[in-house]
Amino acid sequence: MRHSLHAQPSFAGAAPSGGKDGGSSRRIGMALVVATLPVNRIVVARIVERSGIRVMAATPGDAGRLFDEMGPGLVILDGGVGGRECDHLADALADARRASAWRLPRIVFLADQPWREPPAHWRIVDTVIGKPVTVESLQPAIARLVAG
Repeated sequence: MRHSLHAQPSFAGAAPSGGKDGGSSRRIGMALVVATLPVNRIVVARIVERSGIRVMAATPGDAGRLFDEMGPGLVILDGGVGGRECDHLADALADARRASAWRLPRIVFLADQPWREPPAHWRIVDTVIGKPVTVESLQPAIARLVAG
């Protein structure tokens, strides 16, 4: 079953807008930062931009629409307090990754405290960064994901 990142099923079974082929043409040259707090979106987006990657930022509620429109190769999720604010995106991101020849998008999860083991629905996360997020913690993680 294909899951949509938002209530409208444009991603489920359809190619995202902009002529993308449902995942296989996605590149890490574009990132989507998802966070509830505006300050977190701004800080993380600026760090990602310093890595030479174009960035769009969204609230968890708007993330599905932007994901469908952008087709980012990198998604950075701020789990918020308790780490559950982006849970509704997990299945759709997993579907997008399975549909991609390059296993994209790569996913970074920002956590209040690093998990010993991620919850089952977040096994698609490539790396977990503990808060507070700094240039020194996020940029090397991004560099590793971009490299391969």
